[in-house]
Amino acid sequence: MKYLISLLSDKVNPWVFGFFAIGALLLLLISSYYLWHKKNKTFRLFGVGLVLTGLAFTCWSYVTGFHPENIGLYTNIGVLLFLGALISFFLSYTSTIKRKKARIAYWAVGTVALVAFITLRFVLHKSNPGFSEDGFFSFNIDQLVVYAYVVLIAFSMVPAAYGVAAITKSALLAGVTRFGFSLITIGTAILITSPDNYMQIINGTGMVVGIVMIAATHIFVPLESK
Repeated sequence: MKYLISLLSDKVNPWVFGFFAIGALLLLLISSYYLWHKKNKTFRLFGVGLVLTGLAFTCWSYVTGFHPENIGLYTNIGVLLFLGALISFFLSYTSTIKRKKARIAYWAVGTVALVAFITLRFVLHKSNPGFSEDGFFSFNIDQLVVYAYVVLIAFSMVPAAYGVAAITKSALLAGVTRFGFSLITIGTAILITSPDNYMQIINGTGMVVGIVMIAATHIFVPLESK
């Protein structure tokens, strides 16, 4: 453990690195309960979204822990993984829609939103990630892109979590899924919008508590579909 700690950058902020590292491990753990579910496509797609989010957090934990010179490369890898996660969450939700015409309409709207976001984020307004003097990490993106992020997260992660909860047999697990992922969605929005360091410590703590709560419930309550 001491050897691993010694590898970290001298300028590392333990709050920031700990948030991303713990979040990555717990998200990957939670994803395992959904990813290999043989009987339910909605669960599997939700699991793919979780594992991609966990991998994105892994990239950002590397950035915040080791401060690599090519910070933009690893940050963007994390962004692409997270974007893939949002697509998986969206597909998880649309898999619960029974009417074919409604699904096609959702896919059309989702495709337009995705193309618009990629154009904004990677063509018109590229990010310039970096660290503050206190070691807090920032994506440094245009406010229009920030708003687009919040919209995509709100319209993919939350519906997916509620869709999964609706077909989860355990009332306790369903409730924790709804509450926990709503908290994570709100926290993620604050994470990319608030420049206040104290707020980010509060927000990061709340998000970790939420992820721990979700993970603990999945460990003790079997995941079954209705």
